[in-house]
Amino acid sequence: MAQFVRSCRVAAPRAALFAWHARPRVFARLTPPWERVRVVVDEGGIEDGARKVLRVGPLGLEWVARHEGYERDRRFVDVQERGPFRAWRHEHRFQDDGPDASILEDAIEYELPLGAVGALFGGALVRRKLARMFEHRHRVTVHDVELAHRAPAGTLAFDVRPRPGADARRTELVAAFLSGVGWDARVVSEHADRARGRLALHVLPHGVEADDGERSMACGVSDASDESLASIHRALLAFERARS
Repeated sequence: MAQFVRSCRVAAPRAALFAWHARPRVFARLTPPWERVRVVVDEGGIEDGARKVLRVGPLGLEWVARHEGYERDRRFVDVQERGPFRAWRHEHRFQDDGPDASILEDAIEYELPLGAVGALFGGALVRRKLARMFEHRHRVTVHDVELAHRAPAGTLAFDVRPRPGADARRTELVAAFLSGVGWDARVVSEHADRARGRLALHVLPHGVEADDGERSMACGVSDASDESLASIHRALLAFERARS
């Protein structure tokens, strides 16, 4: 089978890097904006037996992956059960790099359909797509894990709500980012009742707003870039400090 391996160094302990991968919604944050991917089923996180069912590409092809090989703070593996490849195995490996840094290594073994013909005509394309995808994934990983390590999230819980005109993907990315860096964040519909103990975080076309009935916070951002998302994180930390 063909192999693809990429690694990155993260200025945060191995346990923090692994924990980030295990948090809800992180998959959405890792998915590049140019890839058409819709999560249909997401059961069990990253532990053995967990499953993801995706719809990928313009035709919405089904991709079913099962998790195995789980060793906390060391590794987990996802294996294709059904999908566009003849075979696919992706091992995520976590190693120490001194007391306050770690290495993430993504090692993929895959086989294209149609055997030698598929490898001949599609091999180079798949390698380019994987290289571009993991450049994005590792940039996001380094940014979010290091940010969470430097400035840990607070204890507030947020219902992330899209306002009219807000992009649905940006709403999902805001929630995925906040969940990944340690906030309790989930997406709800605009008109959902407010749950007890949870604050509303409204995603607008050009920013986000939070309120607790007495105080409010506004952060003007127009996209879901790393810096824009980090600005939201810093604003929520300041909002929490102001409430205490």
